[in-house]
Amino acid sequence: MAGKRERIAAERERAVAERERVAARVDAGLLARYERIRRGKAPLALYPLHGDACGHCFTAVPTQRRALILRGASIEGCEACGVLLYAAE
Repeated sequence: MAGKRERIAAERERAVAERERVAARVDAGLLARYERIRRGKAPLALYPLHGDACGHCFTAVPTQRRALILRGASIEGCEACGVLLYAAE
């Protein structure tokens, strides 16, 4: 049991270090917005577009906002539920 606990702790340390390394490259405002959403009610803070709709609440995303997301020009939030949206590959 102790060995398993140590492996899990080491894996967690690696994951936290990787997250910190990646987070350092993200715009501070966007990271703060992500963290705020992550602490909210949605299970995740980031969802893909699902056709013309938000991948979390399935509310239609306006055409202009959808175009920005699909071009990768910006990371936009859903007007209905507030999660961040990205273009699925």
